[in-house]
Amino acid sequence: MGLTSLAKLQQMNVDAPIYGYVFDSMVVEDGGHLKFSEYIHPKVEPEIGFVLKQELRGPGVTKEDVLAATDYIFPGIEVIDSRYLNFNFTMPDVVADNTSAAGAVFGTNVRKTDQMDLETIGVVLEINGGNSGPGRRSCGS
Repeated sequence: MGLTSLAKLQQMNVDAPIYGYVFDSMVVEDGGHLKFSEYIHPKVEPEIGFVLKQELRGPGVTKEDVLAATDYIFPGIEVIDSRYLNFNFTMPDVVADNTSAAGAVFGTNVRKTDQMDLETIGVVLEINGGNSGPGRRSCGS
């Protein structure tokens, strides 16, 4: 899923969230290495992955519905890349570009949703195992 917040929709000048596909060839093993030379101008985004045990259908799906339908969660990293300069695209452009989805790392540390406080969970993204200086990012969910 992408472009799920109002701020991001406005920033990218589109009017609806999008979704793309993760193909086997895009997956990097947990603990593996990304070869940024294989991308155009990649960015990485830490994610929380949800594996569902039952299907959800909307509209009207609540947070409680999502939690009840979730089998487990896991840490992940999404690699986005775009054929469009500065990620400046229209909705048809980004759909044709698989929503800028270029790669993914699926963490192997899985948890049930009741084992974590999803309201306060956060992430620290380190580059090459340490503080990367000004580019270091820390963000909460």
